[in-house]
Amino acid sequence: MQPPNELEALLGAIERSFTQWEQELEQWLNPWLNELDQWARYGTDQLDAVIDNFDAEQARPLVCQGCRYYHGRVYQNQRLICALHPAGQDPCRDWENT
Repeated sequence: MQPPNELEALLGAIERSFTQWEQELEQWLNPWLNELDQWARYGTDQLDAVIDNFDAEQARPLVCQGCRYYHGRVYQNQRLICALHPAGQDPCRDWENT
């Protein structure tokens, strides 16, 4: 077996240095990236909630316009109109001005 020449030894040392540098960089960056990912998920969830509520507000039934009991938020893809009539009711005997 032949001993490795100087070029092979140099290339091996460079490869080991890059591997060590990559591992140290990952250890330093991973906590930051995890935190950033959590903030991105939180922001996406908040934005989704705003969009759902906006969509629900735009779709407010005419009979519910100005009613104090109107809720209209979306939960698991189901809109809750109000506590008195979760699916809505037309005409509504329980309508109260806000």
